[in-house]
Amino acid sequence: MTLSLSLPDMRLPFDSVCHQQIDAVEAYGVQWAARFMPEPVLDSLRKARAGRIIAHTSSPDAPLELLQVCTRMASWGFWFDDALSDNVDPASPHQLPAILSVIDLLDGRPGTGAAGENVEAGFRDVMEGMNTVLAADVYARWACEMRLWLCSLALQNQQRATPAIPTPAAYKTMRLYSVCSLPSIVPIDATWPTAPVDWDTYWQPQMTALRLIAADVVAWQNDIFSFFAEQSLPGRFWNLPGVYQALGATQGEAMEQAAHDVRNAVAQFQEREAALTPTLTPAQATHIASCKQWMRGVHDWSYEVAERYVGWSELGS
Repeated sequence: MTLSLSLPDMRLPFDSVCHQQIDAVEAYGVQWAARFMPEPVLDSLRKARAGRIIAHTSSPDAPLELLQVCTRMASWGFWFDDALSDNVDPASPHQLPAILSVIDLLDGRPGTGAAGENVEAGFRDVMEGMNTVLAADVYARWACEMRLWLCSLALQNQQRATPAIPTPAAYKTMRLYSVCSLPSIVPIDATWPTAPVDWDTYWQPQMTALRLIAADVVAWQNDIFSFFAEQSLPGRFWNLPGVYQALGATQGEAMEQAAHDVRNAVAQFQEREAALTPTLTPAQATHIASCKQWMRGVHDWSYEVAERYVGWSELGS
């Protein structure tokens, strides 16, 4: 495997904060996962440290119960993504029925069992927890974004199964949703002890634009971090540097182009935020804080789980 000298510059000029009960949240995530996951899967989850990503991306003053429920969601999401998306050949007949069965569960139907008994039991528990700690409209928002994420996994599989190299624009459209940022940002809003983010605020065009930029930043940074690790996945598993490289860039040029995209997106987020700042409502300020916490928290978590990202000769913070 060819080593890159170091990660390219991906500036994130947002405050780095973390919940003080990060270790307790992480321990809870592993304990919860052990109820549903077999040991090989559980070992992989320990390396992913789902609880730590929640502690890094939530309000540092969030109640522990809410963080625990979010950790269930993150743990289950890593499990489903690995078992029924990333590690599945694009020709597999199992992925689409599994996705559709989980969507059935979200819609209040019993599901077909195609995702596996334990996977679906775990997701029922996630839904129950979310329904307990989130207000009804926030839960509905979360379920809506979860459906979009699940559908994007089918799009990802189709993109992998297509012989043509995706254009950067086509890849970015798919990746915006497959990164699972949007279902994660919804409960992050609920972790702030400030003005709640109501339905209308969440769907305002200005807030949606900022949220999608935040999702792009996280997606493209993750693509850079995981570039080498994803080369071992079945089929033509694309990431943003891989798309640039397939279109003729050298490996170094591809990495720098992807990092350039990250830096541009961060600058665009800051410009949009600055233009809105004089007129921000408390709910809008809460949502912007969630987006910034998501970007910076995932970045910090990525360095903590550096062993996931094999192939880098240097992985400093």
